[in-house]
Amino acid sequence: MVSFYKKVMMVALGMLLLIGSLSGHALFAGSTAYAASAGNWSQVSKAGIEGAQYAILLNANETLYIAYSDSNQGGKATVKKFNGTDWDSVGGEGFSESQIRYPSLAVSNGEPYVAYIHNESVVVKKHEGGSWKTVGTETDASNDVLPSLIGINGKIYLAYARKVKVGMVSVNATVKEFQGNDWKLVLNASNSGKAIANIALANQNGKLHVANVWPNFTQVVSLNGTDGSNPWWNFEEDYSISSRNAIAFTASDYNDSTYIAIVDQNDKSIVVNRDTPGKKSSPLSSPGTSENVEGTHALSMTVKDDIPYVAYIDSNSGKVAVKKYIGQWETVGNEAFTPSGVNAVSLTIVDDIPYVVATDSSGDSTVYKMVSTPPPVLSTTATSSDVANAIDITFADDPTWRQNITAVKDEMNKQLAYTAAPGKITIQANELTAVGHTITVSATGYVDTSVKIVSNNADLSSISLNSGALNETFESAKTDYTQNVGQSVTNLTVTPTAADSKSTITVNGSPVSSGQASGAISLQMGSNPITIIVTAQTGATKTYNIQVNKILVSTNANLSGLTVSSGSLNEAFDPDTTSYTHDVGSGTTSLKVTPTTADSKSTVTVNGTAVASGQESAEISLTTGSNMITIIVTAEDGMVTKTYTVQVSKASTSTNADLSNVTLSSGPFHEAFHPAKTNYTQRVGNSTESLTVTPTVADSKATVTVNGSLVKSGEASAAISLKTGTNEITIVVTAEDGTTKTYTIVVTRQSVTPPPPPPPPPPSYYPVTDVSLDQEELYLTEGGETAELRATITPAYATNQSVKWSSSDSEVASVDDQGVVTPLAPGKATITVTTVDQGKTATIRVKVAQEGEKRLVGLRVSDKNILLKPGKSSSIKLYAMYADGTKEDITKNKDVRYETSEEEVATATKGVIKAGKKKGEATITISYQDEELTIPVVVSDVYVSKLKLTPSSLSLEVDEEEQLTLVATLSDRKTEDVTEQAFWDSSEPEVATVNEDGEIIGIAPGVTVISAKYAGKTSKLTVYVGGAELIRQLSISNRSVTLAEGEEEEVTATVYYRDQSKKDITDDAVWSSEDEEIATVENGVITGHAKGTTKLKVKYQGKSMTVFVKVTK
Repeated sequence: MVSFYKKVMMVALGMLLLIGSLSGHALFAGSTAYAASAGNWSQVSKAGIEGAQYAILLNANETLYIAYSDSNQGGKATVKKFNGTDWDSVGGEGFSESQIRYPSLAVSNGEPYVAYIHNESVVVKKHEGGSWKTVGTETDASNDVLPSLIGINGKIYLAYARKVKVGMVSVNATVKEFQGNDWKLVLNASNSGKAIANIALANQNGKLHVANVWPNFTQVVSLNGTDGSNPWWNFEEDYSISSRNAIAFTASDYNDSTYIAIVDQNDKSIVVNRDTPGKKSSPLSSPGTSENVEGTHALSMTVKDDIPYVAYIDSNSGKVAVKKYIGQWETVGNEAFTPSGVNAVSLTIVDDIPYVVATDSSGDSTVYKMVSTPPPVLSTTATSSDVANAIDITFADDPTWRQNITAVKDEMNKQLAYTAAPGKITIQANELTAVGHTITVSATGYVDTSVKIVSNNADLSSISLNSGALNETFESAKTDYTQNVGQSVTNLTVTPTAADSKSTITVNGSPVSSGQASGAISLQMGSNPITIIVTAQTGATKTYNIQVNKILVSTNANLSGLTVSSGSLNEAFDPDTTSYTHDVGSGTTSLKVTPTTADSKSTVTVNGTAVASGQESAEISLTTGSNMITIIVTAEDGMVTKTYTVQVSKASTSTNADLSNVTLSSGPFHEAFHPAKTNYTQRVGNSTESLTVTPTVADSKATVTVNGSLVKSGEASAAISLKTGTNEITIVVTAEDGTTKTYTIVVTRQSVTPPPPPPPPPPSYYPVTDVSLDQEELYLTEGGETAELRATITPAYATNQSVKWSSSDSEVASVDDQGVVTPLAPGKATITVTTVDQGKTATIRVKVAQEGEKRLVGLRVSDKNILLKPGKSSSIKLYAMYADGTKEDITKNKDVRYETSEEEVATATKGVIKAGKKKGEATITISYQDEELTIPVVVSDVYVSKLKLTPSSLSLEVDEEEQLTLVATLSDRKTEDVTEQAFWDSSEPEVATVNEDGEIIGIAPGVTVISAKYAGKTSKLTVYVGGAELIRQLSISNRSVTLAEGEEEEVTATVYYRDQSKKDITDDAVWSSEDEEIATVENGVITGHAKGTTKLKVKYQGKSMTVFVKVTK
């Protein structure tokens, strides 16, 4: 497979045939137009389109257009639209310079555009002010592949085959975008010198899709957006089939699918494939066989209500056949409705009526549309209670209609099992559920007809009151219920839900929608009857009664006492005080709470679990730190509640394994004791045969052993025997958390002779060996907060701990004798700490910025590794990263400095790294202000041919993390994992972020694109967060709004999910206006301010749409 679909890639597309709601293509010479519907095909008026050649149809806003080469005008271009009876000229007949071929038609912002081939050039004209003006001419077009236009979101796209002189002439596929008055190249693709065979465009939910048919395969890509001025494309699907014969390409907004049909050049069969995002491409069955003469266009396709339609020239009869796919291909209308000898066809659907234009061999055009035959009227006496039995539907018998019945379906489009007899259709028993239904009967050549089976179901499926649960369990068959409420309940609402949504409901005589709350019903002391009446479709009724008893009950929700099993609360209990605290040690793992209610009829819960008044709760586990316990008391009336809280603070586990002191019964050590010092010595005379050790721990929760035996802190160990010579004593202290520290004492017992000299006195002085600071660099703001530095002296038990502080520039930053640094003026200074003993020093650099000045904390580059061939170059982006989280592009900033370690290998300037002629390695050093970074550069004949980013698709929940992997394939076919060497970026960091190691985390629901760049190549991944991929479509109630100055108009936004559900997200979506001086928008309400036009953008979880607004005086 050719891997040329990458970011910033312009792919060439030879346009073949495109049938869609806003585009059309001239596909043949000499045309006849036909129109069709669910019935029989009938010829449309031919007056005004005589002599049409190369005709093409277009549906633009439910108006039928035709474009053709007009033989009555010397073969010049003519465009007309159908008013329902006749053809009206658009901008005059024969408006082109001279004879044309293969016109293509599109509409954007209400204005038609036409493209055609003239003298080996593609010419594009726009209808404006009643006439046609040229807006583009492409002189490098190939005559073998048709040009094509399509209008999407206010832009016009032109696709054609472009001749390119590279050695031999090759034919590339090209797409250009027209917006305003400029054309921009968005796609320019080649395939190893192979000429493009066919090309087609489709509009799928506002996104451009392109089908490229190369001699060896067919590939579909979509325009996914732009990075700056560069478009980038997503690969959608590829197919092994290829043909220079007819091709059709279209898309469905309903399920985001695209359809492509190609006539197989081997056996004339029509191959149809459907591609739906997230699913494997699925081939449909073949609708038939078509002509396969190279260069002809005998195939056309469109989609209506997610049903694909195809029109083709039947290879057996030479006539047009039209079919639609509903699980299988079915013929639309009567067969063989055109004369034989047709050599091209175009199909579109306007106001639910299919139209076909055909071209015969003489170069003439005729238009046909579908004319429906009325079916008989259906009737039935059956109701929903009859569905367990067979149901008869009667009609005045029409044998032709009855014999052409193709399906009997319910309102959910479910196929029903049935039999048909003269004057009667019988639906089998239990095919329907016991509710109302609409039954639709379809017959070939006739419009659909339907009949209703009304419901007599007057049941409720549930009743709920906002004042609490009913006293009885609800059952549909049970009609009488009660509820008791306290005197504080002044009113309530009732929410009844019907078993059959087609029934109606009243509550106390007022209509209420099923599943919705009634209006507030006032309550008086005593009995309050509520009547609910359900009326079925048949008029049958059922009455449900609720007796609400308002009684005098207590509203006391106080506690009279509150205790915990682990000790006393820090505060004295008071019923009016609701917040308490309690402290426990690290060894306490759980506790129980005993709440006592002031009113015996009230109830109480502890952390959501019911507890009897005056009884202990279940054990509540405690973690280190804060533990919140919630006690909720509910008064007898069930409405009044009171919440008490106890915040239990559990001490953290100690890590202190120090001794605070240790002594020997035989006398003092030679060294002074310090907790940080762990090795000691002592000499004793020969007469000392044993001694005891008394260790004292610094933390009472620590334990201590002497030579492996447990000893209590502050108490003497058992006697330890001494041998002549050295005796090692080991003291191990274990902290509360298990941390250990070992102290060692070496006791030397002298021999009998000679008598030992007196032991030297313990040293009284320990020198300083080093000093360090707790920070490496300080960033402060002029006049802002101070910063305190802390110095650490080594060893910790050094005798003299005193230090002195100084500043290299006290006008910029001063420091006092406690290490507190005060920022005074913008600039830099060095703070030095010096020990009084030994003069040891440590320094820290201080930067003081002006108030409001951004603080630079680092540099970031768009490509961390560069791999180049000799003489080649690569561009990078350099960003300054600031402490507030923002960044700035400083690639071409004059203060940026570039240096290279090997000028013969590589040099750099203003974001461009250029390889020399010498192969090897070099390091580029980039510096800006006080920050710098380095980029390794390798110059070699080996280069990166492609990148593979895995996974290839990704959906995350909010806060979910995922590791991405990037593998580079080199030109020598070796692969290398470059995940940690790549530059990673997220297009929507508020949706998901990615770090420098390729780790991604979901932040909020939506869609983002993750980019990974390495050695000048980029790979991309679309990531859905929080279920955003479940959204099938974003829809706006009105996408073209006209209003006067000061006038308001509301539009609504709706999302459709893949499970067929939908949701109004008008208030949840993000609305914005391109020009707020003309119009503003808030939560879908548009307000006109000044005459003019602007665009509004609405975004929701990665989906977006545009609303066009025109404001008049």
